[in-house]
Parts: sequence; structure tokens; C-alpha cells
Amino acid sequence: MRLLLCLCLVCVLCACERPASTGDLSAAQEAAEQRDWAHVARLLQRYLREENEPEKRWTAWNLLVSASQHMGEDAWVIDYLESMLQEYGDDGAHTADVLRRLGEGYEKTRQWDKASETWLHLLDVTELTPDEAARLYRRMGVYHHQAHNFALAEDMFEMCAEHTVSAALLSECRYLLADVHATQGHMDEASSYLDKVLGMPETTPDIRGRALLLKGDMYEQQGRRSEAAQAFEEALPLHPNPAVVQSRIDYLKKHSRSLAPARP
Repeated sequence: MRLLLCLCLVCVLCACERPASTGDLSAAQEAAEQRDWAHVARLLQRYLREENEPEKRWTAWNLLVSASQHMGEDAWVIDYLESMLQEYGDDGAHTADVLRRLGEGYEKTRQWDKASETWLHLLDVTELTPDEAARLYRRMGVYHHQAHNFALAEDMFEMCAEHTVSAALLSECRYLLADVHATQGHMDEASSYLDKVLGMPETTPDIRGRALLLKGDMYEQQGRRSEAAQAFEEALPLHPNPAVVQSRIDYLKKHSRSLAPARP
């Protein structure tokens, strides 16, 4: 009897010494199946304060990020991914995975500078395919174009064109170069890139439509309204937003009762 009491006492003492978070990961996974994301987050926050084993922590971090995404807490997602990057910064595979998600998180919250830094970090720490690298340069070029950092935008789009092995992606990078040059009033450079885009059979319909709309814009700025109208008509069935093209056609018809003949 005394032996039984002693054994029970030892069991109770061991249970008291066991961290409260021991079963939190399993409980969090069960709560996730019930889509109780707030409970998942509470359990995992406690679990991560106690657990030291790297792979278990990796599982917990990822579930915590997923729970935060389901709750629509973008700021939490970024905070957790930044913590993961600090923790797994020397682990190549984990680092690349975190950087990809962190870059997308910064994009979603319109933190363009941080997104750009994250993509540069990803390019530095992992081996990407040529097209993966090209797409990252394209993304960074778009950020810089939006911020009116035109020289940096040109650099990024040129890197996109240099790295890609896809003709369709090359065509898109050239279109983006045409667009950034046109924005700056560099019409000769823009026209040269547009001619290359429109001359490539691999150019996708939406990029061809965008290129034709931009070419029509340039013609209109030069007073070549007949050529502008023709470019807009060709863009109409291809552009991803045909209403925009139609508005340009309607404007030309309204303000130009007689169009000048197209140049040969």
C-alpha cells in the first residue's frame, strides 16, 4: 500500500514539473481542425515560449502564421515571419520559404521597400531558376515605377529581360521597359521596345493589348490620331480591361470628326 502511494506521489510530482505547454501543439492542431483560430494562436504562443526543439518549433510557427492569416491579421503574420527569419536565418531551405512568404506579406501591406529588400535577400541566399529570378526583378521594377524611381525601375526590368529564358516573360519585361520610358517622355526608346514586343509571336494577348494601347497613347500625343485610332481598335479585343480602350476610342471619335490619314 505504501509503495502504491509513493508511486502515485511520484507521478503527481512529475506531472507538476512537466511544462504546461507539452500538449499545446497537439491541442492547437486539433483546434485548427475545428477552425478555432484564436484558440490555436493562444496555445501556440505559449508553446513557443517553452519548446526548444527546432523542427517542432517550425511546425508551431507555421501553424501560428496560418491561424493569423485565417483571422485576417496581416500585421501578426508579418511579425511572426520576421521572428521566424531571425530564428531560421542560417537554414537555407527554411530561410527561402520564410522570405517568400514575408515578401508577399510586405506586398499585401504595401510595404514596397521592405518587399524589395526581402526579394534581394532571397536572390542572395538561394538558387533560383532564371525565370524565378526574372519575376522577382519584375516585381521590384513595378515597385520602383510606382514610386517614380524610374532609373531603378529600368534597372530591374532590364535584369528581368536578361535573366528570363521564357519568351513570353521577355516580352512582358520589354513592355514594362517601354512603359517606364514612355512615362519619362523617352518616346524613341519606348517605341523601340514596343516594336520588339509586338514583333514577338510569343507575346501573350494581354501584353499585346497593353502594348497596343500604349502605342496608341504615344501616337495620340504626337498628333497621329488615325494611327492612334487603329492601335486602339487592335487593342480592344486583347486588353484585359476593354472598357479603358473603348473610352479612348470614344474620346478620339468625339474630338476628331475627321482623322488625318495614317502615315505610310
